Amino acid sequence: LHFALLREHVRATGQPVRVILDWFQNSLSSDYLGYLQEVGIEVRFYHSPFGRSLLDLPFRNHTKVLTNGMAVIAGDRNIAEAYFEQGPKRSTLSIDVMIKGESGAAAHQYLAEFWKSDKLVPALSPGAKSKNPEIHQSRLDQALDWYRYIRSEAPNHFRLPPAISVRAEFVADDVSPIVVRDRSFERMQWILSGAKRYAAIVAPYFVPNEEFVFLLKGLGERVKVITNSFRSTNWALVHAGYLSHKGDLLRAGVSIFEYPGPELLHAKIVRVDEDISYVGSFQPHARASRFDLESGLLVWSEEFAQELDHVINDRLGSSPPAPVRFSRPIEACVETLARWFRNMTAN
Repeated sequence: LHFALLREHVRATGQPVRVILDWFQNSLSSDYLGYLQEVGIEVRFYHSPFGRSLLDLPFRNHTKVLTNGMAVIAGDRNIAEAYFEQGPKRSTLSIDVMIKGESGAAAHQYLAEFWKSDKLVPALSPGAKSKNPEIHQSRLDQALDWYRYIRSEAPNHFRLPPAISVRAEFVADDVSPIVVRDRSFERMQWILSGAKRYAAIVAPYFVPNEEFVFLLKGLGERVKVITNSFRSTNWALVHAGYLSHKGDLLRAGVSIFEYPGPELLHAKIVRVDEDISYVGSFQPHARASRFDLESGLLVWSEEFAQELDHVINDRLGSSPPAPVRFSRPIEACVETLARWFRNMTAN
């Protein structure tokens, strides 16, 4: 559906569309990519192993940005059915924000520079074509027909909420893997360290590095964290990293709530005091602060913050507090192993 809508944009405007994807876990076939290229959708991969240094492989493009230069949409969704409540896989609980104005121009400039980076590799050679274009065209046409039917049957589901005026900043990391200044990490540290009354973090994979752990312990009772439970997470090994920190943070006064599901919590949100909000791809995670390119929108607005708080409370308010002791033996075992591994790697 996503590429069907992009194809319609090309047809309506005559302007080609550029798509930057991370090479890791890419499932698009060469034949499908050839069809996309024919209809005006050019794809480039970040850090493909072909023709690139092996030192680049740990780095990942984790940004999620859509922009036309006038507006930008940022959030946590990948281009996959589960993130839009489609397909057979378990759906995710996600959130996006659209901002018009200077942030849209900033996002467009960022992606234009990213597109010229030597860290990107064309998905196909120029002029490559699909051997089965009619198959891909039919599939995109079917997806588009389904989308139009759903829009006609449930128009309110697609209606945007009323626009409000806000001060916003598009935040994204340097596209070079040798990052001297990780902007997302720095901005999150900056807004959280200034929390006077309240700070909330929504993170599906809450595995903070030592700097973040120190910061959150200092904030203590002012901080609320919502993350996946052992039952709702889709990465048990990553969840083990969270378990290794959970006890220390709870004893420091941090409130932690574990989302029970059934969806996978995938939203990444930071709220601070009455007016500061962040929505994007960044979360307090060791990879996010070292290897992943992240992006998002930082917003200063009491009205927007209230709307975001309403979303958090409405969708996540039923999450139970994280127990200090584990209710399942397997969780205690995983936590013990994770803590042992963390201590071994720190020595």
